[in-house]
Amino acid sequence: MIEKNYSKKIAFFIIVLFFFIDFTLSAQQFGDVNGDNNIDIVDALLISQYYVGLNPQGFNASLADLNSDGDINIVDALIIAQIYVGLQTPIPTLPSTPDPTPDPTPVPQTGFSVGADVSEGKYATERGVVYKDRNGNPGDYMDILKSCGFQWVRVRVLVNPPFDHALHQTTSYTKEVCQKAKSKGLKVLLVFFYSDWWCDPGQNSRPASWPGDQTQLENTLYNYTRDTINTIGVSNLDMVAVGNEIDNMMCGVTGTNKRRLVDKGYDAVKSVSSLPVMVQSAENSYSWFSSLGAKVDVYGISHYMMWHGDLNTMGNRISSFGSRDMWVIETAMYYRHSEANYSTSGYAQTQDGQYQYMRDFKAKARSYSNCKGVMYWGATWAQTRTWLNAPDWGNDDAGSRALFDNNAYATRGIEGWQ
Repeated sequence: MIEKNYSKKIAFFIIVLFFFIDFTLSAQQFGDVNGDNNIDIVDALLISQYYVGLNPQGFNASLADLNSDGDINIVDALIIAQIYVGLQTPIPTLPSTPDPTPDPTPVPQTGFSVGADVSEGKYATERGVVYKDRNGNPGDYMDILKSCGFQWVRVRVLVNPPFDHALHQTTSYTKEVCQKAKSKGLKVLLVFFYSDWWCDPGQNSRPASWPGDQTQLENTLYNYTRDTINTIGVSNLDMVAVGNEIDNMMCGVTGTNKRRLVDKGYDAVKSVSSLPVMVQSAENSYSWFSSLGAKVDVYGISHYMMWHGDLNTMGNRISSFGSRDMWVIETAMYYRHSEANYSTSGYAQTQDGQYQYMRDFKAKARSYSNCKGVMYWGATWAQTRTWLNAPDWGNDDAGSRALFDNNAYATRGIEGWQ
């Protein structure tokens, strides 16, 4: 890491340097922090001034993080210099169409779908969990969800999962889940993690067996995606997500290289099917997808009240997509007190609170015509004393927001999306 004082000297050098260099790229790209459709001396100066604490006017921070590391600093200004001397290719051009204006009067729609991530259900069942419906009758978790109005299931697939920490989803495991869901008349969203471990905005690592070289990595991801879909069977799938919550990175890479990986995944899906391809962000709205510039058919976002804000905030995020098809692909609410002590202001952490949240969540999302559905995360993450091997986890917060309680009885919340 560059020392702060040394970095400030570099920033000062760049400020001086660009007084003598006439550098202009005629495109609206990352780096165009003053919105004049050029990347030039002014943008480099503004980034450098922002870094040293001058808080320049007219500065658009959303376009300043050129390396997508979550920090605006001297490295981003240096990238402009590298582009100028030919050491780096320009960041992908942003679409010329501006973000849509949020619709203040959303239009209710028909054909709205609801689903649940059931990735743990198969392993939990094999380890002895007996799921029960609202009347206490034992049954298959998919049958119980379907009887409560769920139409889709979501299931992840990992490259070489560790077989602990709820990560058991090999290709063969996931194939069985997908086949079972289709046999029950449910639709299936397959989520490629492209990792051996959990993927979210804070962690999204490359599989240990995959190469670090970018070109080789792209080819490996392409072949793995194509081969996995062929193994699971196109007929067992209805939609595919390339990556999981890739806000900050994917396979450990960022920026342009991340976009190239997304495009490779998209191309691989289309090489063997006509399945719609989703790209998912946890924390952003349409502008993030626009800046990514990757191939995508359906947009996906996560929205958890304890991390992303209330339902009005979710509505604003949905609205930012305009007429573009999107899903709120992850959410959850507590049926018992959060073991991590997360706040859910306005919704009691009880079965009744979970039920009311799901009612309100569905109604809010459905009121926007571009939102095609919602999915619940961790629906089958229940009775973990029976199956979860994660001794280093200090709590079981995910188990506190499943749709089955600690004895595997369906909570009242499971009826909230009927």
